[in-house]
Amino acid sequence: MIICLTGCAKAQPDILGCSNVVEVRDYGIINSTEPVVVEITEDKIKDEAKYNLMKYSEIESIGGASITDGNIVYVLVTLYDNKKNKLVEYQDRAFDFIVGDYEFDHIIEDFVIGKTIGEEKGLASVKGTLFEEVEDAEYFEMKIENAECYIYPQLTKSFLRENFDVSTEEEFYKKIKEETESIEYVLELNKVEDELVEQLIHDSVFNEEFTGGVEERYKDLIKEYEKYGQLYGMTVDEVLDFFEMDREEVKRNAQISRRMGACFIFSG
Repeated sequence: MIICLTGCAKAQPDILGCSNVVEVRDYGIINSTEPVVVEITEDKIKDEAKYNLMKYSEIESIGGASITDGNIVYVLVTLYDNKKNKLVEYQDRAFDFIVGDYEFDHIIEDFVIGKTIGEEKGLASVKGTLFEEVEDAEYFEMKIENAECYIYPQLTKSFLRENFDVSTEEEFYKKIKEETESIEYVLELNKVEDELVEQLIHDSVFNEEFTGGVEERYKDLIKEYEKYGQLYGMTVDEVLDFFEMDREEVKRNAQISRRMGACFIFSG
């Protein structure tokens, strides 16, 4: 078995030879690692197809229709304190989001489904919404200013050939599925590799050379915090406290940066 580690040392990679690893205490995780398998649902394929078609789509107002998943919604939000006084900097603040993506706010995106342009949400608690993070905010109210929808292109033979190098809808969705599977596979593989490497590093014993490198990295980090403190008349510990850290966390960061990017190569 060959174990090779590379770690970050300042700006350049630090190559750690096999001699830096004294012992791997437990190889169990290697034998327990399952092959990567990805399953792409029909809904996922449809979502990816829409995403690929967006740049070829037109956008228009939904008019008097009800808001549905995939619509782009524009809202005005006003926040209030616990005495229901308006927060001046959050009065009629404009936001927009795509319903159903849940990249804006789960509660608000669910609320607007089935509503129409012009409808309002009366005073409500900010609890559970993204506005909960705003200082002094206790309540919010919201008005739907506008809503738009995507008008996707027809998947004609000429359109598909020109933009996706396929001739039929069947070929188009097959291509989307294959591309999605490929992306999902790589993401899942990276996740498994990261977990494997992290566990192997945890179960490995390193020699004094590696340990000394960690100590040097720790000292370098502390020097950087000292320089920062000198600029503002602060001690190292005051600087660390400002960043919500302590010396032990700096030590852990030194170990992480020293081991970051680790990769294990196995051969029988």
